[in-house]
Amino acid sequence: MENASKALIIAAEILIGVLLLTFFVAMFNSMDSFSQTVNSNIETKNVNEFNTKFEIYNGKNNLTAQDAITIGNLARNYNNTEEGQVSENRIVVYLQGAESKYANLQNLSDEDTYEFIEKYSVEKKAVFECEIISYSENTKKVNRIQLKMIK
Repeated sequence: MENASKALIIAAEILIGVLLLTFFVAMFNSMDSFSQTVNSNIETKNVNEFNTKFEIYNGKNNLTAQDAITIGNLARNYNNTEEGQVSENRIVVYLQGAESKYANLQNLSDEDTYEFIEKYSVEKKAVFECEIISYSENTKKVNRIQLKMIK
């Protein structure tokens, strides 16, 4: 009888141990899933914040030369970051209708920027339209913006 009661106690202890182990494994998996969800939400928030800087210009047809330069400078600043140095992450701001040396606004030097503003803001009072904003399939971030001079 004594051996049977000891065997039952040992069996109960093993069962409790297995239940506790199962509980801790389930908790660990739950926490891992939670942290992945949190990281995914943070990444989505960061991408949305990044894209918003450019999306405010999307479809607008009353942009000034200063707006065009602002978009180019935002792209240039991003392209100069560590993440922007990767070729597939770079942003291209293409301008149609202006002189060809101003075609890629993200590459303008400070001197070219001042020339552009002088020529297209002061002299011509040009108006631009943001025609297209494209997104990278991998990063979901803006990677191409196309502006067009309409006046």
